[in-house]
Amino acid sequence: MRARPVVRWAAVIVALAVWPSASALGTEITGSLTSPSGLFTEKGWADTLSWDISSTSDGRWHYSYTISNHDNDTIYPEVPRVIFESSPGLTFELDSGTRSEGVQLWSEGDANPRLPGDLYGIRLYRDSGTPGTCYTVGFTVDQEPHWGDFYGNYHDEEGCHAVWNTGFGHDCDCWWCCHPVCPGGNGPTVIPEPSLSVLALTALLAGAVARRRKKETEV
Repeated sequence: MRARPVVRWAAVIVALAVWPSASALGTEITGSLTSPSGLFTEKGWADTLSWDISSTSDGRWHYSYTISNHDNDTIYPEVPRVIFESSPGLTFELDSGTRSEGVQLWSEGDANPRLPGDLYGIRLYRDSGTPGTCYTVGFTVDQEPHWGDFYGNYHDEEGCHAVWNTGFGHDCDCWWCCHPVCPGGNGPTVIPEPSLSVLALTALLAGAVARRRKKETEV
């Protein structure tokens, strides 16, 4: 009869061990880069790039990016152009208000002033919206998330101002190397690690079972 508590603890541990992975339940990946450590930005029109990426019920991935301006400079949503690194052959479904100028190899020039290096990716802009200090674009694709590169530019009466991640052009596998999460790129696939809280709870339960077994052995 004294073995029942042990069985209950063991059942909990087994349940945690076989619990479906994050990708099976719906993965969400969030993060951000800020200037000056994560973003190189001119005029300060874009001092934060944040992303919210989630798996969808049909096996695809939804990508949402927000550029924030904390200097209270007004961003007119139809003006900026942004490029996110992607894999060749990208097919996409755009969010409402988001428009694309294609997926290709982009180079520095009039359309992409001061782009620090060639970048294969999807170039986006918005066709409408309310002027403010934030700018959001989004799309759904079948490519899994990777660490990649980002570039954007904004034109106003003072000229063109560019922004890009400070790790641009350097292969890396972590956000602290200053790379955003993109639908493709040279970096490895971004898959969240198991929750530390779940791992810690599993360890505590395993320890409790071991202690209980030891006490029952001594009785």
